[in-house]
Amino acid sequence: MTSDLLDKNRSGGWAETRRATGLPARGTIIEVLAKAADDRKFLARLAENPYRVLQEYDLSEEERLVLARGDADKLEAWVGKLDARLSTWPKVRRGQNTW
Repeated sequence: MTSDLLDKNRSGGWAETRRATGLPARGTIIEVLAKAADDRKFLARLAENPYRVLQEYDLSEEERLVLARGDADKLEAWVGKLDARLSTWPKVRRGQNTW
C-alpha cells in the first residue's frame, strides 16, 4: 500500500488535487518518514537541518514544519497510525528535544 501511495503522489495527480483541496501530501510525508527509517545518511541530514532537507520535497510550509518538529500526533492525523518503522524520525526528533 505504501508504494501505491508513493506512485500516485509522484505522478503529480495528487499534488494538483492536494493544492486545490488543502489535503496533506500524504504520499510525500510517508516517503520522507520511510526514507528516514531506511537511510541512515538521510536521517542524519534530517536531524542536522530538517528545514533544508525538507525543501527538497513538494510540501506545504505547514507540512514541512510538522515534519521538522517530528510531531507524531499531527503526522498520524494526516497519514494514519505510524508503525514502528515510520515512527523512526519522530522518535529521533523527540530525543533531540529532550536535552
